[in-house]
Amino acid sequence: MFGFISFSIKIILASIMGGAINYVPEKKENRQNIFDTALICIFATAILAITKQLSNSGDNFLMGFGIFSVFISIVFISKNLGFLQRINWLFASLIGIILGVGYIIHAVILTILIYYILHNTEDVLDFIYKNSDVSQDSAELERDR
Repeated sequence: MFGFISFSIKIILASIMGGAINYVPEKKENRQNIFDTALICIFATAILAITKQLSNSGDNFLMGFGIFSVFISIVFISKNLGFLQRINWLFASLIGIILGVGYIIHAVILTILIYYILHNTEDVLDFIYKNSDVSQDSAELERDR
């Protein structure tokens, strides 16, 4: 009974976190991407949650096979997509895998990090380039002395 409750909670969280990766409040045309990543996250969570329940004896071979099958199926299905959408799908499946295994807090942190990076790319790159410019300027000042 408790296995069903935990499975249900994992599936609900997977649908929320998978859809949250591509959610942008101003865009109405982004609904299909939200739906796709939510389904991918649910798929990965379901596969890993079931394999975790089936491998109670400590045999982790089944868990490894579940992780392998999720990644292979996502790579095979997404081979005709663009690079950014493939990356989104792979991260959605990774979040689903983490949720399916039971690390809910880890999946939430990864979802927040991926959302921030995907939707604030210019800010992240500006921060990186600004720090590299500062380090290059300080290296040039050291050489001039």
